[in-house]
Amino acid sequence: MMYRNPFTPIFIVALLSGGCARSDAPDVAPPTLSILLGQTGAQGGQMQGLRIGADGAVTAWRGRSAGQNPTDRGFISESEGDSLWAWIQEADFFARARQYPGNLTRFLAVTVADSTRRATWPIGPGIGAGDDPIARLYERIMTLVE
Repeated sequence: MMYRNPFTPIFIVALLSGGCARSDAPDVAPPTLSILLGQTGAQGGQMQGLRIGADGAVTAWRGRSAGQNPTDRGFISESEGDSLWAWIQEADFFARARQYPGNLTRFLAVTVADSTRRATWPIGPGIGAGDDPIARLYERIMTLVE
């Protein structure tokens, strides 16, 4: 007598349907999305930048550490948050996050739920965004919130 596992049909259906699942992320920004971006290295280690909270609040800051001396700058709309999320995906940020500091360094940290990815790269005369998707993402975000 041959023994047949009763879970085999369920396993096969689950395996086949998993292959049909959408591989792209949703168009709507996750409710926990927050972004911290800025630059450091100038004027005695001073940092400056912006924070976009999960609630859409935009805060500018300047000091020796990120978030120091905050100044409220308003809010981004839900549709702008969705655009940010689309740009993050377009730049393939989570796969490209890297650490390349310089004398003057820009940084971008994206948090979703409890997971944060951070990228740093050098800036200076003659160094522009060029073909770098992360540097272009940084410039797009700055343009949106300024």
